[in-house]
Amino acid sequence: MMDWTRFMWATALCLCTLAGTGTVRAQIAPAAAEELMRLSGLWKQLDTLVVQVQGGMDQGIAQAEAQGAPPMPEATRQRLFEAAGRAFAGDRLRSTAQAALSEGTPAADLPALRDWYNGSIGRRITALEEAASGSDPQAQLQAGVTVFQAASKERQALLSELVRVTQAPQAMSNMTINMMLSIHEGVTRARPEQPGPSPAELRAQLEGQRMQMMQNMTGVSLALFAKTYDSLDDEALSRYVAFLDGPTGQRWNALGISAVETAMLRAGREWGQDMPAAHESSRT
Repeated sequence: MMDWTRFMWATALCLCTLAGTGTVRAQIAPAAAEELMRLSGLWKQLDTLVVQVQGGMDQGIAQAEAQGAPPMPEATRQRLFEAAGRAFAGDRLRSTAQAALSEGTPAADLPALRDWYNGSIGRRITALEEAASGSDPQAQLQAGVTVFQAASKERQALLSELVRVTQAPQAMSNMTINMMLSIHEGVTRARPEQPGPSPAELRAQLEGQRMQMMQNMTGVSLALFAKTYDSLDDEALSRYVAFLDGPTGQRWNALGISAVETAMLRAGREWGQDMPAAHESSRT
């Protein structure tokens, strides 16, 4: 099974500020959706996910082989990585997320969102999140644990509130389960000779781990947020929590999670569909 620690860490930043309900018609223009993606940092952050997915896949292959799975031919591995590079390319993820944000963002929310992200705190937070999204995930995690443990009780409470209002653990757990299922299907088609659980069996296994996954993701989120916003004072962080906990912030947060999840699931399906072709190509 693939190691998804790197993937979940990278997606946390995309999920922490931005998911909602779909609509049947655009509520804001695509250009306005792109503007919000750039202001919020999502535009840049989506570029980093392909590296994290490929890193998780590399670790997963190594773990499977260490546990006795037949070695994957290098040609097959390379083709699968290239397929992931195509499916999870930043421009493809951005296109899907932009369409979802255009359809779902209420036009009435646009002025408040612009005001927040163009404000001094909003700009500082976007810069911090963009910087964190390009950092090594394991180093960020280790540093974040230390930062959180050293923080005051008031600071820890603020970070816990940020985890609550963003719903990051729930969102990451749900996305991880769905992504693992879609990619498992593609891997099975690419290597049908390799034994493993059926899609139904894998779903049952993952659903059985959901509560533990959410607990783990709560700790990951606290460490991530502690490290990412370490240079942000308590007053600024409190205002950020208040923004996300308000009606506009909640709608935008919910819509952002949905947009990122839609983009990642579409990429996962495309990757899975590309895997058999990649496998056959590597045999020629």
